[in-house]
Amino acid sequence: NPHYRPLSNDYIPTLSRSCHSIEELTDGQRYDYLFLSPIFDSISKKGYRSAFSPEQLTKAGKEGVINEKVIALGGITPEKKTAIKDWNFGGIAVLGFLWQEPTIAGVIRQLTRLRNDKYEQNMLQFITHQTPRFGIIEGAVAALNGGCKWIQLRMKDAPIEAVRQTAQQLIPLCKEHEAILVLDDYAQLAADLDIDGVHLGKLD
Repeated sequence: NPHYRPLSNDYIPTLSRSCHSIEELTDGQRYDYLFLSPIFDSISKKGYRSAFSPEQLTKAGKEGVINEKVIALGGITPEKKTAIKDWNFGGIAVLGFLWQEPTIAGVIRQLTRLRNDKYEQNMLQFITHQTPRFGIIEGAVAALNGGCKWIQLRMKDAPIEAVRQTAQQLIPLCKEHEAILVLDDYAQLAADLDIDGVHLGKLD
């Protein structure tokens, strides 16, 4: 890539990646946290079924493979928090079920249900998503107003300038709410804008 330049030694973001098997978790020592998905049938991706049995997740939790660094993603709803805790996950990431709500007030109400104790307040990540009803910024603001302190800006297949412009709008909003902002995929852009963290997919 002719536009690539090494990241500054002064830029040390939090680093995460996506995992889709229990085995992948064992190779995650260099990451600050790991996503494991889909834990339940996905809400945002129709037909994307749960990849794990309860027995597999229980075993991985007891063995410490699932631990405080592992974030559950896929089909997460407030009703499933107990199972996620029992499997020893360190936190949860949400996307699909929130957008079933017809109003921003409904999104905020559902987030409040998810973050009603210290576990969710510290380890609840909101992943941005464009919908016919809500834009990315509008959704992120709703999450922040709902008390979420951890936002991932994900704009798959968007032009990098569009990602840059959106990130520049989110940075002051997250600072105002004392929230962490993570950028999906674009490590160089995250360094340029001094964003808190970078999330990498399986092939990044």
